[in-house]
Amino acid sequence: MTNGSKPNLLNNWMGGYTPNQGYYDEYLDSKGNERSHWQRVSQKIGSLDQEAWSRREKQLERLIHANGITYNVY
Repeated sequence: MTNGSKPNLLNNWMGGYTPNQGYYDEYLDSKGNERSHWQRVSQKIGSLDQEAWSRREKQLERLIHANGITYNVY
């Protein structure tokens, strides 16, 4: 996150994500560095353990079900 290096959290919670060349990427700049406006999000997400991930996943599933969120593929 500093000195132009890739953030350590990237490989942890983004699974080795790399942007597509030639397209703007909201998360990483053209050099593969995390954009500054994502750093707080990455730090928070990267600090979660498996139990916290599971709780959030279950909460998301409940919210999707409760709010009737659906996706149409045309």
